[in-house]
Amino acid sequence: IGIDVAGGGSDETVAYVRSGPDILDMIVSTSPPDGDARGEILAGIRKYRSRCRLCAIDAIGLGWYFAKQSMNTASGSIQ
Repeated sequence: IGIDVAGGGSDETVAYVRSGPDILDMIVSTSPPDGDARGEILAGIRKYRSRCRLCAIDAIGLGWYFAKQSMNTASGSIQ
């Protein structure tokens, strides 16, 4: 799973779920990063928890807070 956190404005926070070269799902949140974007993304990827080996979050800028808060609720490895 890869997550790119929105920087604000009309940007969207997006998570891609993949297995090998195949994209299984794309979860999009239009909420601002300081709104409920984290909750929406985590709810969307929850169904893949048992299959997830790695969740990569772009932790530059606002993504750092998203990653830090997500570590409290996610299982597996966060980088």
